[in-house]
Amino acid sequence: SHFARVILSTDVVSQLGVRYLVDVVGYTHCAVIYLNDNFGNSHLRSFVDAAVQSNLTVESVPFPPRPSQEDLRIAIESIAATQIRCVFAIVTVANHEKILEEAFRQNIVGPDYFWLMSNNRLWVSGDTYERGSALDLAVQGVGQFHHPVLDNEDFLRAIWDGLDDDTLDYFTSILPETDEFSINQTKVRPFAYDTIATIGLAACNITNGADFFDGDELAEKIIGNTSFRGSSGPVVINPATGTRFVNSVTFGIEFVTRNEELSSEDTSVLEAVLSTVFKPNEDGTGSQTIIKEPFIYFDGTNN
Repeated sequence: SHFARVILSTDVVSQLGVRYLVDVVGYTHCAVIYLNDNFGNSHLRSFVDAAVQSNLTVESVPFPPRPSQEDLRIAIESIAATQIRCVFAIVTVANHEKILEEAFRQNIVGPDYFWLMSNNRLWVSGDTYERGSALDLAVQGVGQFHHPVLDNEDFLRAIWDGLDDDTLDYFTSILPETDEFSINQTKVRPFAYDTIATIGLAACNITNGADFFDGDELAEKIIGNTSFRGSSGPVVINPATGTRFVNSVTFGIEFVTRNEELSSEDTSVLEAVLSTVFKPNEDGTGSQTIIKEPFIYFDGTNN
């Protein structure tokens, strides 16, 4: 059997997350709160492996799937007990708000704390909360991943807008929508586009002089010969793992803040601001760190 994917693995996300925490922000210790299931445990292992390579000391605290309020209270209490000010949260859309609310109750978000969420773009500009609510206050200055950061978003949007209904129905039939995933999400489309390009280029490489091919031949071409400039960055597959190399996607860190111009006395309108970008080289063998906007923390400062 063969396996390959263009979307990022937890190994890649963890390596870039650790790189940000150590090289950009300068932390030496990090507490990790993580969902205790297959996804969460795999992500934790990836994060710890990356942390060891960067001399980042990690203390981890699990919480169960479908946690009760008491489960979250205990988990956040354990995070507080570490006295570590940097928290990496391996969460889902089903529980990220509940965790932040409990952290707010226990005073471990806000001044002197930094939270980085493992998920890609949990908040987007235009999201709203009741002004002054626990969530409104807790989310200010929270960091989140943004990948891929697109140089060609207008081009990709034009392609997607040109797809007919039958094609979109086909996509959703093989990729059913969930709370975590939708083919209509702008964060998903670049990977879908690059996946199709990867398969197409591999097929063209095989059929040059051949009448047909089988699945093994296609997989070998994908894993061993994929290298092109995709919408999400240079698509280069690691033949040892079947997943993308760490420096083969344009990866960003955003901070969440209140947009005062759009907010009112009753409603807080959020803004997700791209702060740091890891931009890969053309061949995907390395990347440069670009600070686009200083990160603004809970108290409105940059440090």
